[in-house]
Formats: sequence, C-alpha cells, structure tokens
Amino acid sequence: MKKFLLLSFVISTLFVNAANTGFLGTTIADFISEKTNGALVTDVIDNSAAKKYGIKDNDIITAVNEVAVTSKEELIDALGVFNSGDKIKISYVRSGIANVSDIVLGKKPEAIKFKMRKTVQQDGEHWFFANDN
Repeated sequence: MKKFLLLSFVISTLFVNAANTGFLGTTIADFISEKTNGALVTDVIDNSAAKKYGIKDNDIITAVNEVAVTSKEELIDALGVFNSGDKIKISYVRSGIANVSDIVLGKKPEAIKFKMRKTVQQDGEHWFFANDN
C-alpha cells in the first residue's frame, strides 16, 4: 500500500509542475557574435514578466541564475525547470552593456496573439511572424 501512495504522489507532483511552468514572455532567436552568445529577444509580450521587469527587444539573454545560456534552446531548457511565481536572475546585454535583473516568472497565458502574414507562392502557402525576415 505504501508503494502505491508514493507513486501516486510523484505522478501528481509531476503533473502540477508541468501545468505551472514559469513564463518569461519573449520570442527569441539565437545570437552569435565575437563578443557574446545567447538568446536574442525579438519581441516582448504585453503583460508578461519580461515586460514588467524591463526586458526589451534586442536584449541578449546570456544567463539564468548565473548559468550560461548560449542559444535559444538553452534558454528554453533553463526556464523549463521553473514554475510560475519563481524568482530567477536573468543576465543580459543591452547596447553592449551587461545587466542583471531579478524576475518573478508569470503564468503562461491560454492564448498568445502573434502578428503574422501569409503569402501564396507556386510551392504553397508561407506564413511569417512579423519579426521574420
């Protein structure tokens, strides 16, 4: 009986953690240069933690809780272990100057609006986010 209760607790805990994933509220791209590697913020979502704590477009996120972030995938992985309401430290570069911000992660919204455009070409439909080139 004890094994069953323990297993039930672990499954519930995993489910709750997955449902409460922390949300920074940015769209990002890889950023690589001679001086800095990280995740480039291409858009900040209104009413998000990033907006509330001053993260802006073109900031380059370089670390989460002092652990280096060198790509957008690493940033996604680093943030994926936190829940909404968790306080984290984001290191970023803005206009060549290193900055650090303490941020309390928000809750992922049910739906996010993106600016998109569609083109129809001979090979089919193509959808682009507003920030895509």
